[in-house]
Amino acid sequence: MFDRFTTDARRAVTLAQGAAVTLDADAIEPEHLLLALAHDETSVAGRALASLGVDRATLEERVRAGGRPDTPDPQALALVGVDLEDVRARADATFGAGALDRALAEAARGRRRRGRLPLSPAARSAIAGAVEEAMRHRHRRIDPGHLLLALAEGDERRTAAPSRLLTTLGAPPRAVRQAVAAAWASADAA
Repeated sequence: MFDRFTTDARRAVTLAQGAAVTLDADAIEPEHLLLALAHDETSVAGRALASLGVDRATLEERVRAGGRPDTPDPQALALVGVDLEDVRARADATFGAGALDRALAEAARGRRRRGRLPLSPAARSAIAGAVEEAMRHRHRRIDPGHLLLALAEGDERRTAAPSRLLTTLGAPPRAVRQAVAAAWASADAA
């Protein structure tokens, strides 16, 4: 499938890998693809996002806010009947002071040490959506614009998180479609 991807689209997938590692994810998610698209401001997707006022720093801040916390949430655990302080005290008594914190830190280091992360099912579906977008537009190659269109759509087969995120930043699917079309038109004119 990636043989039809332009160099810019392939670079976006590679940058998504880096974003996922930086954000300590277990897999490349659609949000990481969106971050990667915003990273390259010279690509069709990067120009479209910039024209909509969506920048990488804001996207990264929003993705981080919705990501996995660095430490367990005591209130969330309490809702399912787990007393974090009791767990911490038992771990300390059994394995020594600070055992739970050391285990959490080691787990985080292990995740960061891993090599290539896999594409999540949602990211694979978003990439398949980019292929569909290229076919819909009768384009022979898949570029970052197609990826952005697939992420902005957020249909039932793909996670809706990138679509919701873009919408909250003032870039709903229709505006993204128009911005990508304008970026393609300016690229064709150049």
